[in-house]
Amino acid sequence: MKRIWILGSAVAALIFSFNANAGIYIEPKIDYSALSLESSLPAGGLKGSMVGARLGYSLPLVTLAVDYSTGSPEAELNNNKVSSDNTRTGLTAIFAPPVLPFNVLAGYYNSSLDISGTKYEGDGTKFGIMFTMLPFININLEYFTTSYDKNSLRDKGVMAGLSVDLDL
Repeated sequence: MKRIWILGSAVAALIFSFNANAGIYIEPKIDYSALSLESSLPAGGLKGSMVGARLGYSLPLVTLAVDYSTGSPEAELNNNKVSSDNTRTGLTAIFAPPVLPFNVLAGYYNSSLDISGTKYEGDGTKFGIMFTMLPFININLEYFTTSYDKNSLRDKGVMAGLSVDLDL
């Protein structure tokens, strides 16, 4: 009986400590993307900046957030540079090891891409690392892969950026 009380007390202390440290997570960010396009069209890639934010709930080791980013990267199509609009909305999980100066993230998102009036819809995954050496500023490196319109167009590549980590 004594062991059950000790185990119950330990579990309750763990739960209450998580609730005491839980908070609202807000992270505005700016990224530069370099993505390659794969399709039946002679397409090169997408390069340009994107802005966005993550909003979520943080616990001591894990943060779950809704991730949104949008931008107008330059697309290369038929050896011509054309404008595009790209929007990504998804869910991101961030794992923050206690002593290490980086966080690991993974996510799933829906993406909308408009290249010269042609719209593509798709979804994809991302994996990344956030270097957290400065107090509030993160340096982000993320790898993206997206399939649009049942694989008629795919993109993959990296994004590098800065974000401000506000854990309230």
